[in-house]
Amino acid sequence: GAVYVSDSSSDLVLRLVDTDGDGDCNAPTDHVVWFDGGIGGNLSGVEMISAQNVLWTPGDVLLVASANTSAGVDQIIRLEDLNGDGDANDAGEAVSIFEPLVGGAVGDSIVQDVRLGLDGALYYLENGSTGAIAKGVYRLVDGDGDGLYDPATEVAPFFIPPALATTPFHWQFHQGPDGTFY
Repeated sequence: GAVYVSDSSSDLVLRLVDTDGDGDCNAPTDHVVWFDGGIGGNLSGVEMISAQNVLWTPGDVLLVASANTSAGVDQIIRLEDLNGDGDANDAGEAVSIFEPLVGGAVGDSIVQDVRLGLDGALYYLENGSTGAIAKGVYRLVDGDGDGLYDPATEVAPFFIPPALATTPFHWQFHQGPDGTFY
């Protein structure tokens, strides 16, 4: 019954619930900061600079694709309310599970979206603008079962679109029930 919204300007994930039943989420009790990715905003010490798309997974885990916008790192963040207090700001509740290997320039990587595939693997949408990492969809497989994705050994290109006259910037992708990606 909750809606989770990422905010790329204030580095937050908001939880929206119509607690007073008036049809909107404008009352103070209707919206809470579920995760604060600003510097010092959470006890896990995970900074989330420019959250892009989010994915709610089975098991009450929220994944966030976070893009570096001149500070921080490009990453996929795993968020979970482990102590049931209504947020993911406590120690151990936020973990950076994947950071692409990049050369260090802003725009080498732009992690835009993350999806859980029907095959159980994670897929992420890469929009890097410098060419250090090809734009496209990448498949992540946790081969050693540690809950983290090693960018050198546990990521592989899944779909790299052909070069175009202009540089596209893809916002989201989804997988249909038949396995087709869109």
